[in-house]
Amino acid sequence: MKKKVALAPVDEQMNSVTAMASLMKNDSKEMVILQAEQLKQLKDGEVYQIWQIENKNPVAAGSFVPDSSGHGAVMYEMNLEGELNWDTIAITI
Repeated sequence: MKKKVALAPVDEQMNSVTAMASLMKNDSKEMVILQAEQLKQLKDGEVYQIWQIENKNPVAAGSFVPDSSGHGAVMYEMNLEGELNWDTIAITI
């Protein structure tokens, strides 16, 4: 594992959510693994969308639906072409 960081909520409605993002390297692949707990249940057709943000420009990095206990996870293989300068990971509905 290269790096592991806790994600902080920016919305009061998400204060109870616990989320962790890990950056892993496997052979020549770089992976981001995001795990979250205490997520609210979604309406039909909704998903949690993960974003990597560089200079306020979001890039979609996967989506997931939490289980009935509010746990969810997604693994995303990063595109290694060009520089990787994102400094923020965000979750939206």
